[in-house]
Amino acid sequence: MMDDLEDISAAAAVLFRPPVYQQRYGAVLELSRKLEPKKVIDMGCAECKLLRSLKFHRHIESLIGIDINESLLQSNQNSLQPLITDYLHRRSRPLKIQLFKGSIDEADSRMMDCDLFSCIEVIEHLYPSVLERVPAAIFQKLRPQVVIISTPNSDFNVLFPELVGFRHFDHKFEWSRQEFQAWCFSICCLYHYEVEFSGVGDPPANMTYLGHCSQIAIFRRIEKEEEEEREE
Repeated sequence: MMDDLEDISAAAAVLFRPPVYQQRYGAVLELSRKLEPKKVIDMGCAECKLLRSLKFHRHIESLIGIDINESLLQSNQNSLQPLITDYLHRRSRPLKIQLFKGSIDEADSRMMDCDLFSCIEVIEHLYPSVLERVPAAIFQKLRPQVVIISTPNSDFNVLFPELVGFRHFDHKFEWSRQEFQAWCFSICCLYHYEVEFSGVGDPPANMTYLGHCSQIAIFRRIEKEEEEEREE
């Protein structure tokens, strides 16, 4: 698994605590706490680990997980069932959790009006023909308020001495920070978003020039009124 490679193979150079995958989820959880979105989508939700944490955020009213692997959704759907404590300490706002089989390049009406759209370590698994359709599907058709995307930083791979090729057998590519940022800026130019960059998985203190193990982009939709103010 990629999580094991990231957390163990680089142990000689850097030790990640907590594991990098938990830090990625932590970035989404922190954003959710800050923004208090009502509708959240996790694209590529896989085993629903992030959803299991997000369901405790009481400001969320609609939580949607989407993955191309239907059997994976079916085998993990029970993990999202209410706990006994949920009945003892009821929410002030009802929470609806839905899991759908779907693809990141296909917009669906059920995904509209999203406040926070999470896409964690997904795009690197896409073939070029699919990746090409992603920006329009998310940023033109769905237009979430905020989108958070993470992907491996290939600049960091020199710290994995045993690595041959990519970090995971299913990765179709791994981008440098320059490549990822260029892709993100092109989205902003086309679809009226702004973006800021961060990351998780710190490099050794003497190798900060490599950036983080996983790079993160947070897109915020520019509203028409805000855009008009900037032009004045």
